[in-house]
Amino acid sequence: MIGFRFIPLFITILIFSHAHAQINSDSLIYSRSTAKIDGIVPTFYTPGYKLRAEKLKNTFEKAIHFYESSYPVHFKLKLAVLDSAQWVTEVYPYGLLNYDAGWAMIPADISYPFFLRLYGIADKKKSWIPCSIKIILRPMH
Repeated sequence: MIGFRFIPLFITILIFSHAHAQINSDSLIYSRSTAKIDGIVPTFYTPGYKLRAEKLKNTFEKAIHFYESSYPVHFKLKLAVLDSAQWVTEVYPYGLLNYDAGWAMIPADISYPFFLRLYGIADKKKSWIPCSIKIILRPMH
């Protein structure tokens, strides 16, 4: 019986820790010198990477539109496309795709071959990397 008394406390801790993570992620991204593109997926990007940020934003928005029109779900997502100088190294090492507290964080200047080397994959033809990652990391000219 004593264990059940701690369940509300545990739930409260979980709620506040998620809210803290959201505030932390927001403050880290907002503290960078980024530009912003408004829309369904607000996108913050390192200046010089607008084209890449727009293409990634459009890709995410198309996926959200598909899933929200097909299933009873709602997505609230923010996108950060940052280079190595503005990356949130306080939390994540540069080069890793991240999702945290409503933020999708994608490196602005990482190529697919570099991504494979980062993960120690020598033969990209036998790669376990999903096709969606290949699309995100393809060169955008």
